[in-house]
Amino acid sequence: MFKEMVKELFELSMETMEAKAYVSISLAKDYMNIGILDAGWDRGRDYDGFYTLHDYKEFSTDNRKNFEAAKEHLERLIKKGEENK
Repeated sequence: MFKEMVKELFELSMETMEAKAYVSISLAKDYMNIGILDAGWDRGRDYDGFYTLHDYKEFSTDNRKNFEAAKEHLERLIKKGEENK
């Protein structure tokens, strides 16, 4: 399940390029962090969203919540990018 969530979020992240958003991904064998700046890179700003997934069963409820929140955030940016074409 973890690998499928990582793959889906990575693919959605690639699609945000049209929206000019900044998406930072940190990936290891047992976790994934995604940091999102909606308006692009700005050194002085905090992330508009920061989501972590773990490949541990004890985090399964948190993973689902973080996955859904990250997915919704990325889809919102993709829609924004499509509207700005």
